Amino acid sequence: MDIQHETERVQPNRRNLERAWAAGFFDGEGCTFYRAYRDHYSVEVSISQVNPRTLNRFHEVVRIGKPQEGKMRPSRTIWKLRVYGWDKCITFLKPIWPFLSDEKRTQALKALMQYAFRPLGKPPNNMRKGWHAGAPKKSRFELGIGIRQYVPPPIQYSLKEL
Repeated sequence: MDIQHETERVQPNRRNLERAWAAGFFDGEGCTFYRAYRDHYSVEVSISQVNPRTLNRFHEVVRIGKPQEGKMRPSRTIWKLRVYGWDKCITFLKPIWPFLSDEKRTQALKALMQYAFRPLGKPPNNMRKGWHAGAPKKSRFELGIGIRQYVPPPIQYSLKEL
């Protein structure tokens, strides 16, 4: 699938209206990020909302993950929809991609690229939440290991605009 040309093929109908609404909602409330945890690297897509009906409407468009209830403060409940991992993030972004702003597309592509070229192995002990302290390990790219061997096929359509 070629995302660049998908934008040109968008036809006005009810489904595309919902996708456009969801993209606008994600532009304001969502984020895509790359993170290093204690024992692994992750790419994640997340959106939060205090109104569960609004988040459920968004969920009907992306059709992945499950809205979860959480606490923002003791007196305030917040609802989150979060997916982890390459395939799930691509599946999450795909229906809203043609309607996303350039800023959100750039944010998503940056996080996906960081994940695709992440260092081998586990994060070092001095690395937390995506920040490198000291020299990072060599990445797959720097070691000359074929990226297609490690990155699933969706990179072909999600990174065309770079």
